[in-house]
Amino acid sequence: MKKQFLFSLIVILPLIYSCNNRANDTNNISIAYSDMSIDSLISLKNGFINKYPDINIEIKEFKDASSINYLLNHNKLDCDLVAFEEFNDSIIYSSKLGSLNRFEGLNKLRNDMLTHIKDNKGNIYSLPSVGKLYCNILNLDLFNQYDIPIYNTIDELKNIPNIEGKEIFTSTFTNSMLDCLMQLSIPTFLSSVEGIKFLNDYYDGIVSIKDTKYEEIYIDIFSNLYHLYQKNFFAPILNKGDTHLFYEGNAFINSIVYNENANKILGEKNVNFSYMAYPFVGYTSFDKWVAAKPQFYLSVVSSSLKEKSDSIFNLLNYFLSVDGQQCLITLENNELLTNSYSYLKDFQFQLYSPYSSLKPYIDSGKVYIVDTIRSVYFKIFDPIIKYLNDDIGMENL
Repeated sequence: MKKQFLFSLIVILPLIYSCNNRANDTNNISIAYSDMSIDSLISLKNGFINKYPDINIEIKEFKDASSINYLLNHNKLDCDLVAFEEFNDSIIYSSKLGSLNRFEGLNKLRNDMLTHIKDNKGNIYSLPSVGKLYCNILNLDLFNQYDIPIYNTIDELKNIPNIEGKEIFTSTFTNSMLDCLMQLSIPTFLSSVEGIKFLNDYYDGIVSIKDTKYEEIYIDIFSNLYHLYQKNFFAPILNKGDTHLFYEGNAFINSIVYNENANKILGEKNVNFSYMAYPFVGYTSFDKWVAAKPQFYLSVVSSSLKEKSDSIFNLLNYFLSVDGQQCLITLENNELLTNSYSYLKDFQFQLYSPYSSLKPYIDSGKVYIVDTIRSVYFKIFDPIIKYLNDDIGMENL
């Protein structure tokens, strides 16, 4: 009897250990990331484990996005989730990711973001972090000094006079003339009535930018931008983004991109003029818009979604909660990312100076997702290049 008991114990103990080990493993979650600040992920992790102390999160850094994508594509990525910097990567490698269509937290997101994160079959493989804002900063003292009214449309922007010793526009968001024109023209197109119709049809896969009607509108927008180009409106961009001219008080407008925090930069530069954040403009005063780029997109590796669904869905629910969003904009030293914007439809997000002046445009839904701009950009690159070279003659862009 004693021998039989010992034999049974020898057989059962490994099974008990194996079951306990699997149970513990389902409470261990790892997130792969690269090419971005880890601060927000650490803050999210700390907030989450305070609420779910039984679940452990490990954040794994990789050399670059291509390393993550390669391992993911070959089923060798030893992580449960991926923080993609670029949305398109989550679409390219969607066959390796778990579908989130049945995730109940999706109803917390704004409709424009829900539309954006669907692939052409209506599947969702990633969730957006908070967005970082793109906008313009105006030197109000210069506008007042030269008695120039604040512009509300492209036509009014075109009419800002050239003043000796002053630049109209500076920016760090591109060193390419072509990129500048594309990034300004696409949102201008999308903010028009026809552009909105195009975008809806574009997502349904039934329209192309090459359709004559849309191409004519687009070329008209380019003509306006070319007028600005002729006035040296974009000259500082060709000089590698001479933003110091703006901070020294010698430029009217400066574009701020998602990886720049205007509040922090303006403080560090000790500017001595009045300023305000201002949207980009379109054909009418109702076409003003700002843009934002999510810090990252969170996706789940398909095998992990099956094995660790409870822990992972707890994390995703926290990610799209008010507390989770607050963590994403609060760094370890309690510094706030004041250039951030939430895609949750019911989250009362506070905008800090100088971004607070953008609230009316954000509340009206005029916030364009930069990744949307990029996806449209790639599809129309060739015909626009041809137009620029053949019709405008900008051969050396």
